[in-house]
Amino acid sequence: MKKYKGTIKYEYYLSENNQRTITSPKEIFNIVKKDFSPMQEKVWLLILDTKYHIVKKILISQGGISNAIIDIKVIFKTLIKFENSSAFMIVHNHPSGNLGQSKEDINVCNRIKNASEMLGYTFLDFIIFSKFGYNSFVDSNIL
Repeated sequence: MKKYKGTIKYEYYLSENNQRTITSPKEIFNIVKKDFSPMQEKVWLLILDTKYHIVKKILISQGGISNAIIDIKVIFKTLIKFENSSAFMIVHNHPSGNLGQSKEDINVCNRIKNASEMLGYTFLDFIIFSKFGYNSFVDSNIL
């Protein structure tokens, strides 16, 4: 699996003519932090093409104040719909502000990683964010 700690460059499509190069989890955080909800945990799937350009950001789950269900079938069903998808990231917020990963976060990350390897997708990162910052599983050596 390729790591993206500044070695892989992506472009986030702000519009058809305005592209932004992404090189770190901090830049991903800057893209999603406007979506922070203090009352509801939300999960986004960021879909990337073979050149690691972010093609789409899709809200795949909304939960309550303390959790949201991440359905692995939804992730891969969505990826398959995008013919040019080859890599992805999962990003979700913690309304509590706690940036630590729960046992469930780690378990679902491992299940997603195993499924992505079987299906030939590159799972680039699993990022937790809050109003206080972000926690990249790649930077934390969990993924």
